[in-house]
Amino acid sequence: MRMTPSQIEEAKKLRKKGLSYAKIAEKLKVPEHSVYYAINREKLLEYHRKYFQKWKEKHKGYMKRYLKKWREKHPDYFKKWREKHPDYFKKYRERKKREKA
Repeated sequence: MRMTPSQIEEAKKLRKKGLSYAKIAEKLKVPEHSVYYAINREKLLEYHRKYFQKWKEKHKGYMKRYLKKWREKHPDYFKKWREKHPDYFKKYRERKKREKA
């Protein structure tokens, strides 16, 4: 369940006062995991980014083999996708250049 911005602010205030996630959830009438996620969102996202990056580095050969097999099974997929998104890679490269700068 999504929490509204006002609920998130209220949850953060209550957490700073020392209330548990369960008590905050009960008070706001939302699931406990929603409260935890809303309060710790940035920390969790950063953890998942780092975890996925490590996973990708560790499984580089696997991903290449998997994608090669997938492309062999679906030869027309990329042709159709590129027709629908002709500027995607150009925009992607520009975005990456800006991020590096």
